[in-house]
Amino acid sequence: MANLAYILQESFDGFRRARISSLISTMTITFLLIIIGIFALVSTNVDHIVTALNARFDIQAFIDNTLDDSQITGLRQQLSQIEGIRQISFYSKEQAAREFQKEFGEDLFDILGENPLPSSFNVVLRQEYRTPDLIESVAKGISDLRGIDEVVYNNQALKILGKYAQMAKVINSAILIFVSFGSLLVISNTVRLIIIAKRSIITTMQLVGATRGFIQSPFIIEGLVQGSAGGILASVFLYLGSQILVIEVPGLIHTSLVIYIFVLSLGIFFGILGSLFAIKRFL
Repeated sequence: MANLAYILQESFDGFRRARISSLISTMTITFLLIIIGIFALVSTNVDHIVTALNARFDIQAFIDNTLDDSQITGLRQQLSQIEGIRQISFYSKEQAAREFQKEFGEDLFDILGENPLPSSFNVVLRQEYRTPDLIESVAKGISDLRGIDEVVYNNQALKILGKYAQMAKVINSAILIFVSFGSLLVISNTVRLIIIAKRSIITTMQLVGATRGFIQSPFIIEGLVQGSAGGILASVFLYLGSQILVIEVPGLIHTSLVIYIFVLSLGIFFGILGSLFAIKRFL
């Protein structure tokens, strides 16, 4: 118990000896963790947007006008056998004409004397098939069916969206590596200054037989406190900032408790690891 009290006392004494460096270190870590948190939020929301758009991604299959009702029924049964299709909805020529009239305010029957719009199937895919390659495979299977005149799907938009989502993840990873290195460097340098300030005390402790772990413990706690403080401040800032955005622009971003826990955990990890680097090099 006495040893623990001494270790804690020495830890806070280290902050007192290098209070300016400790404060700068904590604020720098906070800033760096905020950057990580922002990119984590961006990355999460890119995935959220992609998932939401994928959920609305359907394939429109237009039916040959020469098919009668029984042939259309048979065609629907063939569609239902294609792997990856979750739901099939049929839209008649009359429904297509009503939608066109609602959209453009024109009556096709008055203009052309007939309804030129084809019947169609709206095909909804299962969630696991909502990737560019699988969507293309299903669309090809649909277009190969006899009686399907044309298949329409915006696969190119999905590919572009996926490309930018992947790019955002790569940038996020690069930022994480850069900021991690910066955080470790800042904490390591602060602990180094504390070690230098307490060099004579450390030497005395070594001469009287203090164990290596006992000597190192205060410095590890100092790094832990710096990292934890930075993580807490960064998490609070990110939470307040995201809540303001949610209130001001509803639906703009999707937040998750995991992000704030991740930022706090990262701060703690950086604090301990930075201390260990400094101890290894200077103690």
